[in-house]
Amino acid sequence: MSSGCAKTAMEVVIQHKQFELIMHPVFQRLIKVKWAQFAKKGAWSQVIVSLVFVILWTMLGVLTPNKESELYFPITQKWWRVVLGVMAVLLTFNEIRRELVEYYLSKKEHRLWIKWREDEIQRDLQFCHPRWPGERVYLMQEIDTLKQQEPSYFIDLWNYFDWLAYFMISLCIITHFLAVFRQFPMALIVHVNIFSATLVLLWIRMLKYARAFTALGPFVVMISHVISDTLKFVFLYFVFYIPYAASFWMIFGQRQQVEGYSNVNDLLYSMIRMTVVDEYNYEALTAVEPFMSKLLCGTYIAFSAIVCLNLFIALMSDTFQRVYDNVKANAVMQQASTILTLENNLSVARRRRFTNHIYTQCSPEELYYDDDTDDDADSDMKKMTHQIKGEVDQIHELLTDSTHGHSVTKRADSPSGYQSELKAVRGEIKRLEQQQRAFIAQFHTHIAEVKELIQKLATDVTRKKQKQAQRNQTNRLADPEC
Repeated sequence: MSSGCAKTAMEVVIQHKQFELIMHPVFQRLIKVKWAQFAKKGAWSQVIVSLVFVILWTMLGVLTPNKESELYFPITQKWWRVVLGVMAVLLTFNEIRRELVEYYLSKKEHRLWIKWREDEIQRDLQFCHPRWPGERVYLMQEIDTLKQQEPSYFIDLWNYFDWLAYFMISLCIITHFLAVFRQFPMALIVHVNIFSATLVLLWIRMLKYARAFTALGPFVVMISHVISDTLKFVFLYFVFYIPYAASFWMIFGQRQQVEGYSNVNDLLYSMIRMTVVDEYNYEALTAVEPFMSKLLCGTYIAFSAIVCLNLFIALMSDTFQRVYDNVKANAVMQQASTILTLENNLSVARRRRFTNHIYTQCSPEELYYDDDTDDDADSDMKKMTHQIKGEVDQIHELLTDSTHGHSVTKRADSPSGYQSELKAVRGEIKRLEQQQRAFIAQFHTHIAEVKELIQKLATDVTRKKQKQAQRNQTNRLADPEC
């Protein structure tokens, strides 16, 4: 665990995204121990609290009336809105408090680590030899690099997304009070529009807490990479979008006043619809300017819909393949990052209990192992392989002893004794060869039996699934409520 000075090995691996190291068995076991001790409970509590938080704001949003006077009056009938609003606001304050605590802890640990690392480098500078000036230059460069590093809180982009969500909630609260107490005519409309966008951000924010689970972590990574690819595509897309928008406005909007192109907002939206080959009022364009409409629409669709969109799809496919090829490492990396965040938020007592557990139970860790237990589907095959290896080793030892005996008898003085010993060795070798052939035949028989058992098991499982599906379908047909 981090002590506020030197970083732990797991922190360094996560900071530098070392996927090969995070898959090392030692790191895997450490993550598993931490997950079982405190991280699993903490991750589920975060998911549950976040889900309740999002559901409360969603209920307040979808149950917003059309008039300001119907928000809380009559109070005897709308008391539930007050309760939901107070609960949502209190949970928001609690989430902001957690973010502030996480920020200040990260900033404090980063400051202590910078100070510790600078002291270590200054101590190393005292032992630099003048004959090798490159060592001093390297250490001075590392000091400059330390000043440019930021706390780990700013490395996680989800923290910026959190503050964006809190800012949108603050706007919702401000516009809500303006609509209730000031009775501004447009306040409720603005409140509903901001609220609708805020709900989208809050539900996307749930992905931050889902990444701790290995089944969902890779998909969260894929979404973050897709967002990065989308920003690259937007730059390429606007290279064609802006000049063509100006051309359409000059020909069909400013002078001709074509429907869908008569003002800037309609024009920009119509061009986006043209990109996805949607309806964009092509008949009205050709009626006004037949040649220019064909030229502009044809070239714009070719560049935006055919070239840009296909490049975007190819870019996302490449990103998906890269992330999916390393899916297990990405899942473990996301889980380890969440574990570190939860570990930093542990209380002193829980941190001390976990440290004692590591020292008493995991240094070294004792694990029970029994090769006779059926831990997986290949356990029988593993046992058979060990038995075969043991018998093969025994045969090899017998052959080695026979060869050694043959060399000994070869040096015997008596020719008759030599012949008898040689005949005995040949007989022994022949017997061993027969035993080996019989053993190989028995081995192939066992393999065939295992294959038959596996095929039979697969057939039984398939039949059970089919019978269960037929039974479920019969129950649905028999139940009038389905």
